[in-house]
Amino acid sequence: MSTAVSAVLIGGDKAKRTAGSLRAQTLRNVEVVMDASKASEASGAYVLFVEAGRRLDRHACMTMLNEAERGDAQIVLGNDSAARLYSRAFLSETGVWPTCAETAAAVRAAATRVVELPHRVVHPDRPSALGGLKARLRKAPRVLMSTKLKRRAYDTVFRRLPIQKGLVVFDSSITGEGSGLRAVHEQLLALGRPHRAAWAHGGDATGCPGRAARVRRSSWAYYWTLARAEFWVADQEIPAHIAKRAGTTYIQTGLGAPVEFAGLDAPAMKMSTRAAAKRLRQRMARFDAVIVGSEHEERVVKDALCVDAEVLRIGQPRNDVLLNGTGDDRMNRVRDALDIPDDVETIVLYAPAEPVGVDLDLAVLAEELGPDHALVYRSPGKAIEAIGALGHPVFDASAIEDLPALLLLADVLITDHAPVMFDFVLLDRPMIFHVPPAATERLRRTGGYLDPERDGPGPVTNRPDELAEAILAHETFGELYRAARRSFRLRFASFEEGAAAETVADLLTRNGADGANGANRAHGATGAQ
Repeated sequence: MSTAVSAVLIGGDKAKRTAGSLRAQTLRNVEVVMDASKASEASGAYVLFVEAGRRLDRHACMTMLNEAERGDAQIVLGNDSAARLYSRAFLSETGVWPTCAETAAAVRAAATRVVELPHRVVHPDRPSALGGLKARLRKAPRVLMSTKLKRRAYDTVFRRLPIQKGLVVFDSSITGEGSGLRAVHEQLLALGRPHRAAWAHGGDATGCPGRAARVRRSSWAYYWTLARAEFWVADQEIPAHIAKRAGTTYIQTGLGAPVEFAGLDAPAMKMSTRAAAKRLRQRMARFDAVIVGSEHEERVVKDALCVDAEVLRIGQPRNDVLLNGTGDDRMNRVRDALDIPDDVETIVLYAPAEPVGVDLDLAVLAEELGPDHALVYRSPGKAIEAIGALGHPVFDASAIEDLPALLLLADVLITDHAPVMFDFVLLDRPMIFHVPPAATERLRRTGGYLDPERDGPGPVTNRPDELAEAILAHETFGELYRAARRSFRLRFASFEEGAAAETVADLLTRNGADGANGANRAHGATGAQ
C-alpha cells in the first residue's frame, strides 16, 4: 500500500520523542523523514512538517488527512502551526519546500485553499517532574470541572439513578427554527403530549425553545440530564464516551444522505486500522433508531456506517416545512435579515460544498445577472476563502441557520456536490450544477455515491460564463429537467412526505424502542439486516 503521509521533522533537538509519536499514529503508512533537507524525497501524497520536540496526538495524521481530502485543501494547519500538512502536488507546483519559517510563509501566501484546525493536535513535549507538579497545582481549582471527573460520576453514580419517564434531551447542531428537532418539539407541544424537554447548547442558549430546560454541553447538568433521560434525540453525535443506558432510547436524525463516500467507504477509513472501523461500529451501536429520507440513504447508513438499529423511513423533520406549506413567515424573516429588495424577481442561492475558486468572482456574476436577480451565497464551512467582503449585489447567507427557509426563498439553486440538492429537489425548482475543473478532479480522485455531472437533475457548468447563461435561462432549463428532478427525488428523497416531525413526536409518547418498531411498521420499514 502506498504511503499516505510523509512526516518531516524540523530541528534536531528531541527529534526521537516526536518521531515516536509519529510512529504511534492510528493512521497506517506514515513515513518519518528525520532529515528536513531530504523533504523533497518524501514519497507520501501529503507531506507533514512537524517541529521536533512536539508530540502529536495519536489521531493527528488521520484528522489532518481527513480535513485535506474533504475540502481538497492545499494546506491543513494544526494549532500554532507546529504541524503543517501540505498536498505534495501543491508543493511540486510551487517548487518550494517549507522547512523554515520564511519558506513556510511563502508557501502559505501562494495557497488558495487552507484549513485551520480549531482543536489541538500537537502538544509540547512532556515537562520535567517539577514543571508537571507546578502545572497540576495551577489547575487544581479546575479539577471539579474536568471531563474525566464528570465521566466517572456519570458511569458510577448518575447511570444508577432512576430514569425520568417522559424526559427528552434534544441535542442539535442548531437550536433555532432551522432545526428538525425544533419541529419535533413544537409538534409535541401542539399535540399536547406529556413530556419534559431539555435542550443542549454550546454556550449560546438564545435559540432554545422557551418551554424547555437548557443545559450546556459538557457541563455537569448535561451529564446528569443524559443519564436520567428516557429519550435522546439528536441530529449530531452525542460524545462517544457517554454510554447510553439500557432504558434510554437514542433516536438519530442527522446522519444524512452523503454525496461523497462515508464511513467504511471513505478513502481515509480504508487506509486506517481495524481499530478505527471498530470504533465506528461501537459509536453507531448506541443508536436505537435512525431516520432516513431515501433508500440510498438507508443503504449508506447500514453498509457504510454500520448502523444496526431500526431505520425509520419517514424523511427528515427539518424538511417538513418544504412540503406542507407552513414556511412563509420563516421565509420572510430570512428575506428581511438578508435585506433583499422587494423589486428583485429571481433569487439565486449558491450553496456549494467546495470553497469559491479564484476563477469565479461572485460580484462580477451578480452584475452580469442584473438588478432583477439577487445572488445569495452560503459558505460551505471552515475553509479560508479569498473572496473579500460580500456586499450588494451579493448577499451573504453564511450566518443564516434556517436552511429550509433559505431554500423556500430561492427560485434557483446552484451547487456542486453539496447534499443540499437532496432537500431542494422537494420544491421541484431549477438546479444548476457548477463544477469547475478542480472540483471535477477531486470527485474523480476521491469518488462518491453520486456524480453531479452524470446524475444531477439540471445543467452542468464549468466556467463562469456558462454559469451566468444557465441562470438567465433557468426557466427554460426548469421545464427541460422537470422529469429528471422527479426521478432524482424518487431516488434520493422518496421517503419525504412532510410529516416526519409528527411521526417522531408520536414515537416519543410510546414506550422507547417499541415506539420505534411501531413507527417502522406504520411506514413499511424494517430493522437493519
